[in-house]
Amino acid sequence: MTKSFNGCNLTKRQHIRTKGNRLLSSLSSIYIANDVTPPKMDLTRLISLNGGQVVNVRRASKIVITQTATSLKDKRPEIKPSWVLDCVTTQKLLSYVPYMCSSPDSPGSDSDSIESNAVFNS
Repeated sequence: MTKSFNGCNLTKRQHIRTKGNRLLSSLSSIYIANDVTPPKMDLTRLISLNGGQVVNVRRASKIVITQTATSLKDKRPEIKPSWVLDCVTTQKLLSYVPYMCSSPDSPGSDSDSIESNAVFNS
């Protein structure tokens, strides 16, 4: 295990001293796409260490972590990996709306019309 998590200012020792191990436990399931930076393996480990559940099948998830939006119409929020890093760094479950990926078939993001806590209440 590395000394710190890529892209996140949190060392293993700091993680053990924080409430981080339960931070993402209220989220049902998270799918991580292959196109992410930091690498999928690092994000998976970081989410798991913070109480989140990572699934291997997109349709089994409530949230999708991806670098770019897809044209799929499955209504799952597509969120940039920086949301995970910022949540862990600040030790707060942040709204994912500012981290939403833009739809590939529209110039802007539809994130303003989505409730920021919709995924957390399901």
